[in-house]
Amino acid sequence: MFTRYFVGNATWSLVALAVLVAGVAGSILWQWWAFIPALVVAGWAGFRGKNSGGDAALRILADHPWALERFLRDGLVWEAPANAVISA
Repeated sequence: MFTRYFVGNATWSLVALAVLVAGVAGSILWQWWAFIPALVVAGWAGFRGKNSGGDAALRILADHPWALERFLRDGLVWEAPANAVISA
């Protein structure tokens, strides 16, 4: 159940890193400004990873309220809007 959260977060982090490395390589091998759009896209991918991870955590808590104890024990902390919090 927690695997989807970790895989999603790791996937978007790797996408962000790959885009950033490709942008730096593009700056060296092609045009000097190629890192600028790569930096924007990498920032978006990192932001997307954080959003999808938080959404996955909220879905897990909706289905399994006892998972909050495990999240806290594992050190996973996030902020959520008050209307998205589900009381047990």
